[in-house]
Amino acid sequence: MNVTSRGDTLVVTSTCDSLQRLVLWYEEELTRIRGDTVSVSEVSETEFKQRFNPVKIALIAFIAGVASGILSTFLKKRRLYEK
Repeated sequence: MNVTSRGDTLVVTSTCDSLQRLVLWYEEELTRIRGDTVSVSEVSETEFKQRFNPVKIALIAFIAGVASGILSTFLKKRRLYEK
C-alpha cells in the first residue's frame, strides 16, 4: 500500500497480485481472440470471393440461356419438318 499527499488531497494506492494476474490473463486472452477473429474473417472473406463471382455466374447463365434457346428452336423446327 502507498499513501501520498497532493495538496490537501490524500492519495492511497494499493495492488493485489491475484487481481493483477487475472487482468493480465484477460488481456492476453482478448488479444488472442481478436487475432483469431481477424484471421477467420479474412479466410471467410477470401473463400466467399472465390466461391461467388457474380460476373462469372452471369456469363455462365447467359451462355446456358443462349444454348437452350438454340436447342429448343432446333427441336421445334425439326418437329415441324417431320409432319
